[in-house]
Amino acid sequence: MTKTFSQFREESLADRMAAAAKKNKAAIKNKRGVAKPKPDKKLADIDRPIVGKEPKEPELKANNSEAERIVRGMERQSLGRFKNLYGRRHKEVMYNTANKLAS
Repeated sequence: MTKTFSQFREESLADRMAAAAKKNKAAIKNKRGVAKPKPDKKLADIDRPIVGKEPKEPELKANNSEAERIVRGMERQSLGRFKNLYGRRHKEVMYNTANKLAS
């Protein structure tokens, strides 16, 4: 019995899908079975936090009265936008921007 082209194509597609699924299952099994690499002792102290030294907060200040005026305007109009864009450092970015615009 001869197969039509569409039957041949459907069978080969089913075979390819089955082979891909089998390959995927094997890859997942291998991934789960792989042991984690041992940490390098030379690099171990890089991950530890430094005791005694606190991260210094940058001093936020406007260089002149014009920069202070710009910062107040930014806080009123676009504080939420700065928080969304820059996260925790939004005030630092605001002050630096104001100082640059004022100079």
